[in-house]
Amino acid sequence: MGRSRTPMVQAAAEASPSRTARQTSAKAAKVKAKREETSISTLTVQKLKGDAPPCQIPSSFAVDNESETLFFNTYDETAKYGSEVYRCDLKKKSWTNITKSIVHLPHPIGSPERPRQLPSRYGGSMAFYKSKTTGQRILFIFGGQVNGTDENDLGEISSELIAIDVDSLKWWVVDVAGGGVAPRRESSLVVVKDQLFIFGGRTQADGQFESTESYSICTLRAGQWTWDVRDEPYPDHMPALGFCGDAVVIQDGNAQKILLTVGCTDPDNTETLELVPRSFVIFDIGLRSFKAQVDCDGTFPGRVSWYGLWNLPGSLKSDTSSTSAVICTFHAKPAQSPELYVYSPPSPAGCRALGLRKKIAALKQNFEFFAVVGSKAYLFGSTETDLWNIFTQIPRQAIVD
Repeated sequence: MGRSRTPMVQAAAEASPSRTARQTSAKAAKVKAKREETSISTLTVQKLKGDAPPCQIPSSFAVDNESETLFFNTYDETAKYGSEVYRCDLKKKSWTNITKSIVHLPHPIGSPERPRQLPSRYGGSMAFYKSKTTGQRILFIFGGQVNGTDENDLGEISSELIAIDVDSLKWWVVDVAGGGVAPRRESSLVVVKDQLFIFGGRTQADGQFESTESYSICTLRAGQWTWDVRDEPYPDHMPALGFCGDAVVIQDGNAQKILLTVGCTDPDNTETLELVPRSFVIFDIGLRSFKAQVDCDGTFPGRVSWYGLWNLPGSLKSDTSSTSAVICTFHAKPAQSPELYVYSPPSPAGCRALGLRKKIAALKQNFEFFAVVGSKAYLFGSTETDLWNIFTQIPRQAIVD
């Protein structure tokens, strides 16, 4: 008679995967890893056609995830229109300059006259908004410097909120109730449902530019936009975020929050900035509170020339966002190619490098802009003869585990 197993040993044996199951699982993991390695190793350079922006770096930008469209707001002092808006249809791989087609809405009786063309707003922040009730698709531009890029001629900084209907190509200045807010340039503008959040930026004080360490909130109710929060100073425990920082929506359970990142904090050094644990702050929308993420571990970018911060949409058919953000770092030195990082506030890992720098460098192209459009990630660049005429798509599996 054979020896019987004790109940504990038998239960353990039944709970353990069989040798065949382990081999199958291991084989599947190898196939998945090989597939991801192959897709990542075959980055290809693709061409963009059409009328591409003539600028080196866009003044501001926004995306419509559903239509897979990227918008650039540029400034060219030599151009007739000053500010120009370009649309990149990534399904058609084509740029279009829509500036000349954008005209002002007819003036209501008694309202001040405005020029038909879109006003110049260098350093104005841009965001895309789609109405859930009407389906209207709007580009918002907040603030910006009226006279252009001349640091020696401060000119005028705007506090206007401009709306552009991307379907009818009509623009207007939004009549926001609740009083005014401080003029700003190079702030961060984020849309969450029917709310606009404005963080940081620069304004004028005593004849020079100064960082604005404050935020404002604008809410749409019954067809009327209203300032709910106006230039509320950041709390004392907040690290200085400066100007030209970034902000994206991330998911925390059932709640959406805003991840803020540092910009230029030293007016005497605008060439580089530092991305370390203290450079990240979470804004709780419901509580209107800030929490610095100083305890996050992992591999952080450190000193960079500039960067892009984006979230990965959880679903294009819902308001759900990713729990993580993607950071793409850039360096002024041509020898140092872009690198991608994933920052996950709820995760103990915090921040991790994806190790794509060598693969991007192997393409031997000049990439200077990163964007997540729809559920896809792109690096955009220029050749020696044309600006913003090439891109490469970063496989999603290279970013998302």
